[in-house]
Amino acid sequence: MTISKSKLITFEGASGSGLISGGKSDKYATNLIEMVVDGKKDFITEVVRCPKFGSCTLDTGTIIGKRNSIGQLVLNDSANDTERQYYNKLNKQTKNQATTLNLEV
Repeated sequence: MTISKSKLITFEGASGSGLISGGKSDKYATNLIEMVVDGKKDFITEVVRCPKFGSCTLDTGTIIGKRNSIGQLVLNDSANDTERQYYNKLNKQTKNQATTLNLEV
């Protein structure tokens, strides 16, 4: 399954060069899983690190965390040091994706 909406997040730009060569940036997507629990609709929201080039799918991306019941991103063991260092930026910018997806459902 292809994840259609992904966003490039720049953690650190490289001086005088493109973002991908020398800077710290990655593409992220939000995967929304709808389910029914005790007759009520519920959602799991996963944050996926996408490959820098090509399509972002659940097979090519890496799930780095999930949003908890209050909407905060909880990173898992697949998150890297840069994602942990810039957690606040990652949380904020991927939260916008999650909000947009929830409005579309």
